Amino acid sequence: MIVNAAHAISDSIARSDAARELLGIATRRRAEWLEVIIADNGAGIADDIITKVFDPLYTTKEVGKWSGQDKDKEQ
Repeated sequence: MIVNAAHAISDSIARSDAARELLGIATRRRAEWLEVIIADNGAGIADDIITKVFDPLYTTKEVGKWSGQDKDKEQ
């Protein structure tokens, strides 16, 4: 999720006049649970795919791009 946020920020910055990339991560204890909050200034997630963000095989990326299984990752 953090890598995806970083990619979204880079894509968003490339398309706008924004001067800085921002990515924030916070954690807090909620009873017996740990809550992780991730915020960025990327473009956001479209309403039509928001329900799919935790589907393990769902992606909006091109085939082979930053999948974590790439042989020759772009740097």
